[in-house]
Amino acid sequence: MANSDKVLQYETFISDVLRRDLQEDSSKVFVAVGYGFFVEMSHSEALRFIEKKTKQLNAFTELLTKDSAKIKANIHMVLEGLRELQGLADFPEDHQKNVL
Repeated sequence: MANSDKVLQYETFISDVLRRDLQEDSSKVFVAVGYGFFVEMSHSEALRFIEKKTKQLNAFTELLTKDSAKIKANIHMVLEGLRELQGLADFPEDHQKNVL
């Protein structure tokens, strides 16, 4: 089954379920929890889930930011070492910022 068929199938399923459930009961909502799965939750459960997921994503973002800073520092150090080994003059400060 092609990805476009899967997407269409999920959209149809969600549309049908939401249409049915909105007519019956609006005290529950469906929350996308990942990998194409949806869980029916009350409004308070959904808000708790969203808060928890937001904290998790923010922590992951901070981790990736720190990792990218370390990689950038390592690249800068290697470039400085290569420049020193080759006997090249230091680049002006504004050029170094444009490189990385």
